[in-house]
Amino acid sequence: MLRIIEDLASSTEDLSMWLVAVMGRNDGNHRFRDEWERLLKMEINQNESKGMTKPSEVLSKFVRLRTTKGFLERLDLPSLEHISKELSSDQKIVDDAVNKVKSSIDMALKQRKERSGLLLLVQNKLKHGMMVYADSDPNKSLIRIFTVKMSKNEKRIVRRNRIVEIPIDIGKAGRMTNTIKAYGQAIEALINLLLIDYKNKIITGKIRTRKPNKDKCLAEIDKALH
Repeated sequence: MLRIIEDLASSTEDLSMWLVAVMGRNDGNHRFRDEWERLLKMEINQNESKGMTKPSEVLSKFVRLRTTKGFLERLDLPSLEHISKELSSDQKIVDDAVNKVKSSIDMALKQRKERSGLLLLVQNKLKHGMMVYADSDPNKSLIRIFTVKMSKNEKRIVRRNRIVEIPIDIGKAGRMTNTIKAYGQAIEALINLLLIDYKNKIITGKIRTRKPNKDKCLAEIDKALH
């Protein structure tokens, strides 16, 4: 259960970082050659800087986008009609797929806020190894979390202990695992949308490249999409 909780929290961060990378790809910053470099840079900054945008802040920007058109426009992606034509699919199918991505984003934000951020608290302590396990019952894990910080006037140290009970619920574990898979599928859909956008820009000349490279890139994109 603890491992599933850790993976669930990490997968919401993966989804939000992909959203940031896709949103920022047309910002005119030419330092990055592709989205992989953006993702790597963001991952480094997330680990080193407290000033970085939090995943929950990224996810919340998409909550009010109720239409497929609004979602695609926010990410500066091709229209629903263009995507449907590229995938040789009915617009309803593409619309449903985009709605699943939006649903995954809503779910990810809810998970991060549920029970006052307990999910993130457990994941963070697991990641840094700052917890003690007490298996008093084979059907649950008791996690004792220690926090230490300075008081408001910074004259003394405030210590706090908290016991968190994690029941080993097989049904809940299955639902959480399916949620992790849903986040993975949402990221896959974002990558496919990004590939369609790249293909369109290569064909229209917005991305300039020599013909041999152009043909190779288009062939690889088609292979990935179909």
